[in-house]
Amino acid sequence: LVKPIMKTLLEFFTIHYIKKKKYQNGQECYFNLKVGPKKVTLKKKVILMSKFQETDQTIQQAFFKVLAAEPFETITINKICSEAKISRTTFYRHYMDKYALLSKVNHAFSSALAAYLQRRIHQTNIADTLVLIAKYLSTNAKPISDLLRVHTPESDLSASFQKIFHAKFARYIDYELSKGAVTAFPVAYLIELYLAIAMVFLSYSLKKGLDVAVVQSLNDFQKQIFTEKSEN
Repeated sequence: LVKPIMKTLLEFFTIHYIKKKKYQNGQECYFNLKVGPKKVTLKKKVILMSKFQETDQTIQQAFFKVLAAEPFETITINKICSEAKISRTTFYRHYMDKYALLSKVNHAFSSALAAYLQRRIHQTNIADTLVLIAKYLSTNAKPISDLLRVHTPESDLSASFQKIFHAKFARYIDYELSKGAVTAFPVAYLIELYLAIAMVFLSYSLKKGLDVAVVQSLNDFQKQIFTEKSEN
């Protein structure tokens, strides 16, 4: 019983107390609370957002909800504002139009994916990499899955992901060939093949979750593409 009470108190102080004390974003704060006979020190890292940032996040979440219900082409500013419970004036303080909103969320997801892969630049198994990516993106599976179906001249998340994957797969193929692996396929063709498989796998996994059989098929495919160099 004590732990739920402590958690509730901690959230209360986070919301109602830290701003009064003017804590800065990322700063750690402490609260001394008496729970029964014990004096407990609670620790909380403060993540503060400005009112503008909070509203921006509300607009993006509203956009995701509307996009889950209908195609991007039919979405209007009024529908987003209605879902976010804001005025059109407030929306236009943040975005010029729905295409600007689409561009921002797509950029955020593609930048996050690029940074994630950069931290795993030494990962050389493509099947394992794709599984890790699917797990990483699963936190936002529904909005990403919906965004991957939206293709506009202004912004295209699928195209952005493919560009990121292209660089990753090119490095992987170079790595395999440098080890003496042999393949009967042209490198350019292999990259496009990996791209197609990656996007299908990612789209399926975001909708259905990871499937052991599908993951195994990736490993089998990888073995078929490259063979060890013959000593003869």
